[in-house]
Amino acid sequence: MRLTALLNTHSYFSFGTACSSPSTLVKQAAELGYRHIALTDTLGVYGMVELIEACKETGLKPILGSTLKLDYEGAVYPLVLLASSKRGYQTLNDLISLAKLNEDELITLSTLEAHTTDLHVLTGGRKGFLNQLIGQKKISKAEYLLKALKSSFQNRLWVQLFYDCYPWDMRRARVLRAFAHAHGVATVAVPEIRYVTPDLMPLYDTLLCGRLGITLGTPHKDRPLNNCQAIYDASQFPIPYEDAVENANQLAELLCFELLPDRLTPPPATVPDGYDADSYLESLCR
Repeated sequence: MRLTALLNTHSYFSFGTACSSPSTLVKQAAELGYRHIALTDTLGVYGMVELIEACKETGLKPILGSTLKLDYEGAVYPLVLLASSKRGYQTLNDLISLAKLNEDELITLSTLEAHTTDLHVLTGGRKGFLNQLIGQKKISKAEYLLKALKSSFQNRLWVQLFYDCYPWDMRRARVLRAFAHAHGVATVAVPEIRYVTPDLMPLYDTLLCGRLGITLGTPHKDRPLNNCQAIYDASQFPIPYEDAVENANQLAELLCFELLPDRLTPPPATVPDGYDADSYLESLCR
């Protein structure tokens, strides 16, 4: 079975942690035969209009989401939230707004549990709580958090299986799948995308170093080891579990809805004499 959906894709609107535009991501996904693409930028939905317009041009179906940062017992874990309706998109934006009210831009478990309407949750990739806590052998904490999310989101919680060609990644996928099945949670095959093509990895690495405040010569655990977070042909995604691939494809179909009206009417803008739009905007900025 072929993976036809990308459910965890970051654009350059995930400032400093990705480096491709929504439209170029859509174009590459279309050329490689994908049918759905989700934009899941961190703490923002800035790229959604561009995503939707690019999908109209290529025939892909857009999925609207975002990655939020969960504060759990002093540690921070990314959670991927995907909207299944306009109401879900409103819920997502409410959560983003609540996170932005905090200086650290984190959300608590209680806040998340109070905002579940029409949202699906992926447990996150390499930095997700399940992969991190199991890797640290904190099994009871992983079980507690998974059960809490399952209680709140029911069958809208999914354990994310990823593969970045890192050492032991296939073993991680096997362990995560077994843990999910033991707790009655379905899995989805979801590569985490940060740039369009492999040649952009150095740019991504440079931006990430800038965000981390380190030089290119400084090792850091968050820096990439390879260029495998590009969009590859689905046949190169080696997770062998057909149920996880099928679940990802079926979930993508459930998440499709029309957000924008048939046409947009922009508000009127007044440009003073002697200016065009660009020069007037520049004058205001200055």
